[in-house]
Amino acid sequence: GVTTNQQEGTTMTDTTPTATLVHLDPNTLHDHPSNVRDDLGDLDELTASIRQVGILEPLTVVPTDDGHHRIVTGHRRKAAAIAAGLTTVPCYERPDLGAASDQVLAMLIENLRRHDLTELEEARGYQQLLDLGLSATKIAKATGTPRTRVRDALAVTKSDTALCTATAHGLTLDQALVLTEFAGDDDALDTLTDAAVEDPDRLLHVASRIRQDRERQADYELLVAEHEAAGVTILEQPPERHHTKALGVPRVLDELIDGDDQVLDPDQHTTCPGHAVWIEKASSYYSPKPAYVCIDPQTYGHRNRYGTGGENKLPEEAKAERREVIENNKARRAAEPVRRDYIRTLLT
Repeated sequence: GVTTNQQEGTTMTDTTPTATLVHLDPNTLHDHPSNVRDDLGDLDELTASIRQVGILEPLTVVPTDDGHHRIVTGHRRKAAAIAAGLTTVPCYERPDLGAASDQVLAMLIENLRRHDLTELEEARGYQQLLDLGLSATKIAKATGTPRTRVRDALAVTKSDTALCTATAHGLTLDQALVLTEFAGDDDALDTLTDAAVEDPDRLLHVASRIRQDRERQADYELLVAEHEAAGVTILEQPPERHHTKALGVPRVLDELIDGDDQVLDPDQHTTCPGHAVWIEKASSYYSPKPAYVCIDPQTYGHRNRYGTGGENKLPEEAKAERREVIENNKARRAAEPVRRDYIRTLLT
């Protein structure tokens, strides 16, 4: 027999396994149903090399109950040998690799050592081992892979949406891991996928922005639910601001005064038939806040705090500048957690 490398031997069994060198017809070798590789890739160069000098590294096979052999490692070599017209190929017969988990582990170790797998193929390999009964800790120890990487890979394989999207667009494991958080949000997935493909360096920032938008939307929905439960009328359109002198339309309370020239208090105004609230949707730098209003100040005896007022509308340039400031603030806020995570990792 031929002794295999020590790393592979110590992961499979407590004793050093032996392999019998045999020569087999490549056409009779069965591909492994759990092959961790999705695609054999371009075989032209390997076929030309085998045609010229033969197979330099034997395949690894296990005997099957029907008298044939199943490939554990060497699927590309088998396909190239058939293309090159070889009638036999050298194989190490490994009966000690009878367990399915040992076979998957052997395939994974060989390809990881050669950096021959895509990161997503690697993740699926870990999932196969998990399905066969190995824990994440045992997988990490057996493959020599950090446990955090195994954990992240398994998290990706648990999300079919993230895994399929990442596979279709050739994303890395780290990029696929970001997608798992947003697996139920098609719009977010589309946005994140575009960022990962077109501008990968911005992916974490885009994810942070979406995450914060979600938080603000949740805050908005909570405010709506609370005011509905309290029986407060919720306006569908924003109230008039101080640039108008009209009183027969909804106005915010802090722009109105009562008969004693006191600014209307939201708690005291709840008894007014015109009491209502405007809740701006989560779209600015800050989380949404309720703005209490009176839907008809003139009817209910309120006066304009600023006198007759008059038109005081912002010019279009000022409005555009304000929108830009708000957008920049949102981008800056989205970048903050990404920068903190980067510094924390760097310091660690």
